[in-house]
Amino acid sequence: ASLLLQVGLFAVARLVIVRVTDDVKATGSLYGNLFENAPISLWREDFSRVAAWAQGLRQAGVQDLRSHLAASPDLLTEAIGLIEVLDINSAAVALIGATDKSEVIGPVAAATIGEETLPAFIEQLIAVWEGLDQIAIEVQGRRLDGHRFTGVLNWSTTSRFGPRDLSNVIVTIDDIT
Repeated sequence: ASLLLQVGLFAVARLVIVRVTDDVKATGSLYGNLFENAPISLWREDFSRVAAWAQGLRQAGVQDLRSHLAASPDLLTEAIGLIEVLDINSAAVALIGATDKSEVIGPVAAATIGEETLPAFIEQLIAVWEGLDQIAIEVQGRRLDGHRFTGVLNWSTTSRFGPRDLSNVIVTIDDIT
């Protein structure tokens, strides 16, 4: 009877594990599908190296990042180079004028950086500096082919239910041109 009970418990546990595993797979597929096919440009970006850079500036005595960047434009270029694009959806591929994700995944594409885009990058760096979890700003963007657009950028850490995580920042850009 004891062996039969153990076999029965094992079978029930196995069924629960299979069900939970199937639910996790379905949920992952659902969220992956939602991300990829959302009608708005979605970006997953890593700002953790920016946070380390900002901490180094603080330790060096910088108190006002905005003024410091204005006085040292090369630092802005350096900081933008620390932002890593982890993933984008198909709407972001279309917005930026890429043929596929591989053109955008990795460090921010130099072709998308110009005088008109710098204020948006500054605001994102200030968000990191000030410990903000989200910002929304109007931006002037640049596609890979150099064409410009106006958009609304929403920048949000994935910290709503835990510690601030700058390694997985969600950015949306809605083209309002």
